[in-house]
Amino acid sequence: MPFDATALADITVIDPEENTYRLGDLWKDAPHALLFLRHFG
Repeated sequence: MPFDATALADITVIDPEENTYRLGDLWKDAPHALLFLRHFG
């Protein structure tokens, strides 16, 4: 079942170099996979 990700489009994320990206801009030209990794340690 496909997930409608339009609600996520306005969320802003920060990469390790502290650059900010709007999620909707990342997938406007092509599909992307979004992964959440958590470091336990």
